[in-house]
Amino acid sequence: MKGVVTKGGKLRLGAGKIGDAFAGLRPHSSRMPPPGSLRVIDAAEQLAVDVNRMLKSRRRSLTYAEQLKRAVGSIGANLVEGYGRGPGADRVNRYPTAKSECEETLSWLRDSYRLGEIPAKDFFTFTNRGIVISRMIGSLVN
Repeated sequence: MKGVVTKGGKLRLGAGKIGDAFAGLRPHSSRMPPPGSLRVIDAAEQLAVDVNRMLKSRRRSLTYAEQLKRAVGSIGANLVEGYGRGPGADRVNRYPTAKSECEETLSWLRDSYRLGEIPAKDFFTFTNRGIVISRMIGSLVN
């Protein structure tokens, strides 16, 4: 998924690229909240897949590879766990954790980029998507 963050914090996607990023994903259960509110889960899960693919394709391991894998995987996992709890405090309590994991992911990406271990293209792609996901999670909490 290619996109840029606009001034208002919204993600503007390139034409015809959305379907490519989410090809093969199954629709969520009808017992879940409306599909529009699940976009953040899809985006978080796709970010985790893409970061892990990048890590797997590298000949040399990144200094912070394990921390990055754990943090990026926890974003979607905490969101899914929150949705599974149903409406109420249990659901809302998982969102700040997911947002924290997203911020941690961004930190590990920055550190790896500064060490010269991540190409600029991957760094900026993942960072922009992480910022958008963090803002999406923030809108669920407010």
